[in-house]
Amino acid sequence: MYNELYQIFILDKELKIPGIGNFILTRKPAEANFLEKAINPPVYSISLDKETGVPVKSFYSGLAGLLHTDDKEATTRFNDFVSDLKQKFMAGKKIEWPGIGILTAGSKGTITFQPFGVVSIEEPVKAEKVIRDHAEHTVLVGGQERSSAEMTELLSSRDSKKSKWWVLALIAGILIIVFTYLHFSKNGWDTSSLSNRESISVETPSSTYTINQ
Repeated sequence: MYNELYQIFILDKELKIPGIGNFILTRKPAEANFLEKAINPPVYSISLDKETGVPVKSFYSGLAGLLHTDDKEATTRFNDFVSDLKQKFMAGKKIEWPGIGILTAGSKGTITFQPFGVVSIEEPVKAEKVIRDHAEHTVLVGGQERSSAEMTELLSSRDSKKSKWWVLALIAGILIIVFTYLHFSKNGWDTSSLSNRESISVETPSSTYTINQ
């Protein structure tokens, strides 16, 4: 019966034994070990909760399948197993349950439980970060998904436009210098050459009214 109940315990992650307690299997998720560059497998631990209930009907059906009998016979054999455990505790005996732990009767009817470590068949997995310089991936930009190749091309075009502004400024400066040189070459290097040399004739306006004397 110990072996069959252990199998149910591993599958259901709990096992209720009336009058003894509720065995609970807790699973700690896998975690990354950065120092060893590996991912450690999940870790399991067993605990005993003193509060128990009555096993559900599916429990007896699963036990019947393991014992190769019907539900009624499985229920009877389970109750006999529980009764035998209680008698052993009353006699002060220590019970070693393979795969689960050691049960010892304490004072005033208490039960001391020393769990066994659950053996995991999983092994740590090597996990090294692979850096791919040109690997394409998706990034979120302004609420829209874009590929890394699109963003690289877009940023490159912007940088290219920014890097050409000084070329336009240089061309404009050269043109100003050339026009200034041509102007002074034609009109002389005196600053007066910058003024307008055309004479302006001023006509005397005709009278627009007469004064009566």
